Amino acid sequence: MRLVALLLLLANVAFLGWQLLLAEPDEAPVAKPAMVGAPMLLWSEWNEQQERKGRTAGAAASPEPAKRSAPPTLGPHEIAKACFTVGPFSMVSDVSQAASLFDGKEITTQQRAAAARRRAGYWVYIPPQGSLQGAREVLRYLQSKGVEDALIIAGGSKENSISVGVFSNPDKADRRQKSIARLGYDVEVEPLYRTQPQYWLDLELWKGRAIPAEIWANMERKFPSVSAEKRSCQ
Repeated sequence: MRLVALLLLLANVAFLGWQLLLAEPDEAPVAKPAMVGAPMLLWSEWNEQQERKGRTAGAAASPEPAKRSAPPTLGPHEIAKACFTVGPFSMVSDVSQAASLFDGKEITTQQRAAAARRRAGYWVYIPPQGSLQGAREVLRYLQSKGVEDALIIAGGSKENSISVGVFSNPDKADRRQKSIARLGYDVEVEPLYRTQPQYWLDLELWKGRAIPAEIWANMERKFPSVSAEKRSCQ
């Protein structure tokens, strides 16, 4: 009897296990965790996303271009009411400082540089002699008369001429010319030049036809040697 009871118990257990096996699904569902924050994207995906956003934003509203304070908005054929050139300035820092005086005044400024030929002095000399020996004879005579700064030019178009001085003042050059001429020589005076940069400030006035008086008074205080000249605006 015990054997029969044991067999019946085992049979019931086996039957119960078989029923549970039939009730279990093939794949158990898995709960997906909630995503925290923005999802990670590949670089190419991010680019595509930004392009889509840009197209959407552009279709919604087109942004206005940045506005410039000067010159004001002009018609296709409109030109400034008046134009001037101010200068010359000897240093680029000076013309930059001068330009800043017109900031916010509806006046367009343009700085530019130009080479200027300036007189640097006056050269007094006796024209070239026929030979170096002749030039030496003249030099010795001048030295005997107290002309200590005379010298012979050794080359160039003035070879064998005798220099008797370089002067920054034309009156001094004239006096030297006359003093050497009294010794019996032909004497010439030749101006000397040097090239150096000059700086100018071009102005375009969009409202008035004259440089504002308060600005020009400030300009004259800072740069008393400059002047303003009216020019064509075309």
